[in-house]
Amino acid sequence: MTNLTLTEFMSTSDHTKTSKRWKKLNKLWVDIEKKQQRNQKCQTKIDAFYQEFREQAGELEKEICEVTEQFAIHLIGFIQRKTIKGSQREELYDWIQEELQIIEANPFNQTNTDQTRQLFNQALTDYQQKHDNDPQMLVGEEELDYLRHHIFQDTGLELPLGNDELREMVNDPIRFQNYIQTLLEQEFTHIDDDNLEEGCDPHYQQDESHQDHPFTGATASGSALFDEKIISKLFRQLAKLFHPDRATDDSKIADNLALMKELSTAKKNKDPITILLLAQAHLPDHKLDVDKELLGQLELALQEKIAKLNLDYQQIQHDSGIQSMIWQRFGSGSAATRKKTLQQHCGALKLEVAQIRTQTEQIRTVKHLIAELRQRMQTPVNMFEQMPNELLETLFRDMSNQHN
Repeated sequence: MTNLTLTEFMSTSDHTKTSKRWKKLNKLWVDIEKKQQRNQKCQTKIDAFYQEFREQAGELEKEICEVTEQFAIHLIGFIQRKTIKGSQREELYDWIQEELQIIEANPFNQTNTDQTRQLFNQALTDYQQKHDNDPQMLVGEEELDYLRHHIFQDTGLELPLGNDELREMVNDPIRFQNYIQTLLEQEFTHIDDDNLEEGCDPHYQQDESHQDHPFTGATASGSALFDEKIISKLFRQLAKLFHPDRATDDSKIADNLALMKELSTAKKNKDPITILLLAQAHLPDHKLDVDKELLGQLELALQEKIAKLNLDYQQIQHDSGIQSMIWQRFGSGSAATRKKTLQQHCGALKLEVAQIRTQTEQIRTVKHLIAELRQRMQTPVNMFEQMPNELLETLFRDMSNQHN
């Protein structure tokens, strides 16, 4: 992009290009170009680091998922063992769920866990059917207390059931799932009714705040400037200039398509500043005649564009995409610091792969597994301390889907 100033790009009959207002407009114009370059530089840096991460750690991340799935399948093999009871059995189910969730949360995962989940659900179903009529498998008070605790943690519900009623419900997971769902719906309905009685509709407020956000659509000043004839004229000139048919070779066609897309997006969003910037870069000999009213609209539009570019800059670094996620975790500091951090991460991944394989080999018998389950129950794993326990909800949902 050329570095023409706004003064050079526009003409005016006002003859006040040396005034404070023109100096302010020129400063805003230059600031927009700087911020666009900053955003592009930041995006390029994040994309390049993501590619470096894929090359160095991508295969290790995939290997972590593969050995974790093998470990989960190994644990599933113990579900049919009758000597694992009560809270230890629930802990085993938790453990399997956690391992599957780790795999599914990894953005580099190429393992399809559907078959493993089907294996898990089938093992649960087989165990239940096998032991439904076994008096030795009657659910005791300890297990019922453990279940009540999990339900409260997951949903905040205190079950209004006696032990006999709850025990009967547990033996029919589909019925139990429907019962919990009904309680949750009643709870949400009660909350919504309370909000309406107080004159508060949170859904309406959210929509209303969204509409008021300055960048969800065209702003008043941006629309006013966009509707000016000079902007419409510029759009037509640029559209004609960027048409792919005007390209002389394949590389030029790709460039024209990219510019046409940028121009079309500006029209859709009623973004006059982007059209002016494109005109500045590709129609440098063109002069725009502006009057005092148009200058006022232009100043507001420039300020809004700067605010939008600042918002874009934050979103580039902190959005939920995989590139930004990796950058947030590993991208701080200098290039040397990033290189060192990435090397340390790769080393940690290799160590974790070895540990998972070792653990799989060590848990050979029910005795070994129970020892591990007791240790887990006594010493929670730090990375899951803040993770909500979704075992029962997921278990019953999966069983319901299979039953249907």
